[in-house]
Amino acid sequence: NIPSTFGIRPYAVKQSMNRWYLIGEGEDGHIRPYAFDRIRELTPTQDTFEFPSGFDVDGLFVHSVGVMTDEKPERVVIKVHDGQANYVRSLPLHHSQEEVEVETYTFELYVRPTVDFIMKLRSYGPAIEVVYPAWLRDQLASEAALTRQRNS
Repeated sequence: NIPSTFGIRPYAVKQSMNRWYLIGEGEDGHIRPYAFDRIRELTPTQDTFEFPSGFDVDGLFVHSVGVMTDEKPERVVIKVHDGQANYVRSLPLHHSQEEVEVETYTFELYVRPTVDFIMKLRSYGPAIEVVYPAWLRDQLASEAALTRQRNS
């Protein structure tokens, strides 16, 4: 990556998946995370700004797994296989997780389907099956097929 210099309005610091982030508003007006370990230098300026009235950092991430907020939250339904249901019950994928069918180990979440969330699903391999939405199910199936193809 080519280093770049730009201004941000710092709002908060957040940790996710063993990485610390500066949450701030960039020059384009979007609030996003900036990983501290990717920042080479911070230089304070004389510029001032008004902290946004009503800004709630926890509210910003309420539907997120990790620090990404670039997707709209949506309903996700998964089935858990291979004896992993108790693990998913005791360590939920997201705080919105509810078990909707005990006999089939089916869980529902309301979450942003960001890269962070998809990586978490991938970490379970075939033990987690996405039932809904179809686009997410298809994406994970395509990735699994590509992995099989590369390994054969």
